[in-house]
Order: sequence, then structure tokens, then C-alpha cells
Amino acid sequence: MHSKVLLAALATVPLVAAHGKLAVVCGDMGGNTTALGITGGDVPERGPNKVTETDTTTFNAKNIKSNGLGKTTGQGNNKATMVTAAMAQSGNTLPQVAPGGTMAGIFHIVTTDGAGPIRGLVDETATGQFANGKEVQFLQQVPGNGGNIAQTNNSANQKAAKGARALMERALTSMGIIQKRAGNVDTDNPFLIRIPADTKCTGTVEGMTDVCMIKLANSNAAGPFGGVALFQVPAGGTATKAAPEGCGMMGGGGRAGQAAPPATGAAGATGAKKAQRSFEA
Repeated sequence: MHSKVLLAALATVPLVAAHGKLAVVCGDMGGNTTALGITGGDVPERGPNKVTETDTTTFNAKNIKSNGLGKTTGQGNNKATMVTAAMAQSGNTLPQVAPGGTMAGIFHIVTTDGAGPIRGLVDETATGQFANGKEVQFLQQVPGNGGNIAQTNNSANQKAAKGARALMERALTSMGIIQKRAGNVDTDNPFLIRIPADTKCTGTVEGMTDVCMIKLANSNAAGPFGGVALFQVPAGGTATKAAPEGCGMMGGGGRAGQAAPPATGAAGATGAKKAQRSFEA
């Protein structure tokens, strides 16, 4: 009898632990991409860990100035060559950013330990050497404190349901039946950064030249969580305005795939076409 009650109780406890991930980034001169390892809308935002966290990137060190591209449970170690899959989702033009310009994006917080604030580093060689990376400036930050954020409840029914679940989870945890889990948040959070004015992209990835990498991550010990994406800085490029907030909110947990705003100015258009030709070659 008790086992049936416990099984019924377990069925009411949401098993979510997808944490937080870099869903999409876009440049002030056009172009957009997902982070390496993101597999898009086939990953549900709620459910058991084994299905919700398959494309969530984690890093080995809390110190963001550490080398490597992170890893996911679905595909293992992230690799630069995954940019092909990223561009298949988001289009064949990487984010184009003017020197000293801005890059916008969406950081998808799934659970309470996948929040901000986040930091960002640029690797000009596009090889994952972030120990020597250049730090970006945040103009709009992801909410959170030390990588954590509180759950929000917008109605009396939600608050009551949360209270009932919390009591059940504490009981099951005290009996050693389940481990304490982070609560579900499930929000898309826009951010805006400025890259250093002296950024010079020198990397070559999958036939594309003049490529940089950007690493964005929080500092939660359960992760850290975030992602790595590729972008380009066209020589002499200029932007007439900042990158669009949240890339037009095209994220939804990593569901990029809409066209980015067109590149502005002659230099921006040239840079975008160069990226497209390089990828299709």
C-alpha cells in the first residue's frame, strides 16, 4: 500500500534539470546562430532529465577563463564543426558584428540553477582557447544571483500547487527516494553585449575564415551552464544601431531558424555575403 502511494507521489513530482543554455545570438550587422550543441525544438522543455538536458552545455570549471567548448549529455564534447548543424537551424550567415559593436541573444533559463549573471569571453582564434580570451561588456544582463533565480508564481493556484509539490518533495527527499532538484523556471531572457573594439577574428572553421568564438556562461557550481557560438567581425564594418533585443525573441529554448535582420551598410553586406559564400563552398 505504501509503495503505491509513493509511486503515485513520484508521478506528481516534475523531474526537470535542463538548467540554462545559450539559445541564440545575433549581430548588429545581421546574421544569427545557435550555440554549438543546440539541437532545437526536438528537445522538450519539461520532463525527465534524460530528455530535457540533452543539449544543455556544461563546462568543467567555474572560472570562465578556461579552455574548451563544453559538453552536452546528448552529443558529448562540443566541437567547432558543429557550426554546420547550428547554421542549418539558423541560416547560413553567422552573426556579423562591427568592431566594438553589439551582439544580442537569448539565454534560456530552464531551472533555478541555470540563471545569471553570465560572463562572456571572445576567442579570436576560434579554437576554444578562452584562457586568453577578451572579456565582453554587458549592456543587458541575464537575471539571477550566483547562477540561481527564484521561481515565480503568477496565480493563487500556481502558489498552492508549488506548496503541495514542495511538501511532497521534502518528504521524498528525507526518505532518500529522490534527490533535491532545481525548480522549473522556463523563461527566455534577452541579453546585450559589446565586444572589444580591438577584436580581430583569425579563425577558420568549416571553410569559413575570419571567425571568432564567444563563450557565455554562469558560475553555478552545478554547471556552469551556457554555451559557445561563432561570429565574424568584418574589417571596416559599421553598424547603424545595436543588435535587436533578444534577436527579435526568436529563441524559445533554442528554436532559432528565422531570418536575421539584413546587414546594414556596405561593409556589413560584404561580410554577410563572405560568410555565406565560405559556408556554401
